[in-house]
Amino acid sequence: MSKASPAIVEGDDAAMGVVTLVGGTKVVANDRVTANSRIFLMTKRRVAHRAGCKYLPVQRVPAFTILSSNGADTSVVAYLIVEPDA
Repeated sequence: MSKASPAIVEGDDAAMGVVTLVGGTKVVANDRVTANSRIFLMTKRRVAHRAGCKYLPVQRVPAFTILSSNGADTSVVAYLIVEPDA
């Protein structure tokens, strides 16, 4: 049995990516995101101001906003967008 994970493409409008927060926030423009998207976040590198991150409900398709609990946060955050199977 292989232990390899599925390969997921990164880049513009891809399901997976990495962004850097500026002032504790980042708007991520992505044509893949919908009002039903599930967005998973992982802090890859915390810089200076440690805090938790969350994403705001998708209000401006095609984009979502990552928001830190610390307004000075400049962490590097990875995201994965998944669509539920209706």
